[in-house]
Amino acid sequence: MKIYGHKQGLVKETKLKETKNKETAKGKDSTSKESKVKGVETVVLSERAKDIQKAKEIASNTPDVRTEKVAELKDQIEKGKYRVNSKDIAEKMLKDIVTNQ
Repeated sequence: MKIYGHKQGLVKETKLKETKNKETAKGKDSTSKESKVKGVETVVLSERAKDIQKAKEIASNTPDVRTEKVAELKDQIEKGKYRVNSKDIAEKMLKDIVTNQ
């Protein structure tokens, strides 16, 4: 940008001060951001959030397959002692049909 006239030096000086002020302001902004980052922040969880967090932790630590139950059922099948209660199966099937509608 070219500036002409007898106040040329004054305008340049004013622009220079404005530029320095902007740079200083930017420096202050970055400093304040750093102080926010360095500051201690706390998060307060509700009781429900804590319960959900505990449930997730328990679920992640629980195996997908209950090996004891599977071993017991295999043993019953091998010995010919495993019996299916058809009434229980029918009730569960009907309950599933009713609840899924």
